[in-house]
Amino acid sequence: MKDLKEAEKNFLTCAILTIIVGIALLFLGKNTVGGLSIAAGVVFIGVFVKMVITRKNGEDGDEN
Repeated sequence: MKDLKEAEKNFLTCAILTIIVGIALLFLGKNTVGGLSIAAGVVFIGVFVKMVITRKNGEDGDEN
């Protein structure tokens, strides 16, 4: 976690919080909104992973 950039930390935090809200909404009976929130959280996790991979590949290329 220490080597993550600030934007990457924000995306990960947003993803986790969005998924938690989605799960809470499912328990409250708001199935459609809860499902969409969980899907949005998964998208944020995908963006986070892509950002980390892209940055790592860029750093590896700079060292050569």
